[in-house]
Order: sequence, then structure tokens, then C-alpha cells
Amino acid sequence: MKYNEEDIQRFMANIMKEDDTFNFDCKICGNCCRNREEPIMLAGYDIFRMSKALSLEPVKFISKYTEWYVGSNSNLPVVILKPRYTGSCLLLRNGKCQVQENKPIVCAIYPLGRMFIAGEEENFGYFQQPLSCGFKNCKEHKLKEWLDKFKIHEWDEASILWAKTIARCSMAMQDVHRDIPLFAGILSVLLNVFYIAYDIEKDYLEQFRENIKKMETIFKELEIEL
Repeated sequence: MKYNEEDIQRFMANIMKEDDTFNFDCKICGNCCRNREEPIMLAGYDIFRMSKALSLEPVKFISKYTEWYVGSNSNLPVVILKPRYTGSCLLLRNGKCQVQENKPIVCAIYPLGRMFIAGEEENFGYFQQPLSCGFKNCKEHKLKEWLDKFKIHEWDEASILWAKTIARCSMAMQDVHRDIPLFAGILSVLLNVFYIAYDIEKDYLEQFRENIKKMETIFKELEIEL
């Protein structure tokens, strides 16, 4: 679902507190995984978690379950879940998610959305999205309880570092033209830094920080200012 500036301002005005409640009742029917209008964009930690859940190397997970393109505004690689020809998610089997406990955070927090809020206290703000299902005979949930269900806060540090790094790289890539010979090589570096160069048996955050350092060294050699 695409949001305009008015939507974003409304969401910002309705950022939830931990004890705030919302009504929703998921029947685990899988309908939200079928015939989606918008693709599920994945962060590196999403791919890491799902790869680990399926005992796959990230590069194999990416090859089997995702596709990617270059963002029109960011100039960065954007990785999304690959749909079947029917429009349903490849991770859906017999109406159940194969990575239910480790599914992408955007899926886990539904019907909530979130946005990164920069400032002295960098964090994510959560808001309720318009419901497309789960609104009959609704149960009441607290925000904190909903986030704890999928251990969202355990990934806050990685999520914040991801958001900040993506913003830095997007700014740097604005001055890199797609028609230069090195562009494909830069994309390869970014794909490795963000998604591929990870060992699922090791700590994600430590590897991400190390990959960022490697990227900074490469960008410096290429005279791309981060």
C-alpha cells in the first residue's frame, strides 16, 4: 500500500505508546500473503533471520525466494520477496508461513506499520494501518504485547543501524551515475554488505558492522563520500 504525505503526517500524529491498544484478530488464513498489491521489501536482518530458520546460506535464500531491482530514488539494491505466478508468497505452504516465527518484521507487526524517527532518541514509531482483514470479532491487543510476540525489540539495534546506513548510502549514491562502468561493481558491493555476506551461525549485528567498515573502505577508494 502506498502512502502519500498526508497519510504520513496522520501516522506521525498517531504514533502509539507501549500501553496503547488496537483491535485485530488474525485467523492465520494466509490471505494477506496472497495477491498483494505491494511487494514485501526486505531488510538484511529479515533475510538473515529467514535464512537461519530454513538453514540456508543467505545467498541461497536470496536466489530461491527473492528478486531485486535498483531503487529509482535511492540508487540502491532493493530486495523483495518473490511471488508465485499466482501472486502468493513463495514462503506460503498449505496456507501456512514456513518462517512464521522469523517472518519479515513488516509481516510480523501487521496490522501495524512503523517508521524510523531520527533525533536524540533514535527509535521506531508504530501506528495502525487501515485493516484489510482481521476486523470481525476483534480482540484487543497492547502494542508492547504485539511487538513482544515476535521479539521485535530484540532487533531494534540492528533495525536502527540498518535505517541509518541505508540513508547514508542513498545520499552517497545520488552522485553515482548508472551508466558508469563501475556501477555494477558498486551494486555488487552493496548487495554483499546488506544481504549476502553473512554467516547464519554468527551474530548478525557484529557482521553487519564489519561489513559497513569494509564498504566504507571501498567507497573511500572509489572517492564516493559517505
